[in-house]
Amino acid sequence: MAEQLTKVDFYTALVANKPGEAARALAAVRDAGVNLLGILGYKTSARQGELVLVPEAGGAAMVKALRKLGLEVLPKQRALMITGDDQPGAVAALLEKLAAAGVNVIKGHALCGGMGRYGAMIVVAPEHMQKAVRALGIK
Repeated sequence: MAEQLTKVDFYTALVANKPGEAARALAAVRDAGVNLLGILGYKTSARQGELVLVPEAGGAAMVKALRKLGLEVLPKQRALMITGDDQPGAVAALLEKLAAAGVNVIKGHALCGGMGRYGAMIVVAPEHMQKAVRALGIK
């Protein structure tokens, strides 16, 4: 199957760096009826962490649910989501195309999706989004 490229919105929620905080946030997202395409969580300091959430739809409902918990949610950002057949160097090939076009990657996350598939989320500066889409040449 060919690679597919989709522009997606993502949100970053600031959470306390302690057990159960991500579970609490994700339960609120679930209870708001929002399906997530991607989740990434990491510690940013001894006291705080970040949850990067990529909703399939319903970003406003998700943000409302997270804020109801008292969490700070940073402004919505855009990213490129690429899915394709997993093979050695799949993500390297994407990054090489972006580099050749002079597009700097701000953030990147990729995982094997199982059954021979991978998914990647790539964040570039907003002013380079269309240039990145053209460079990747993915439909």
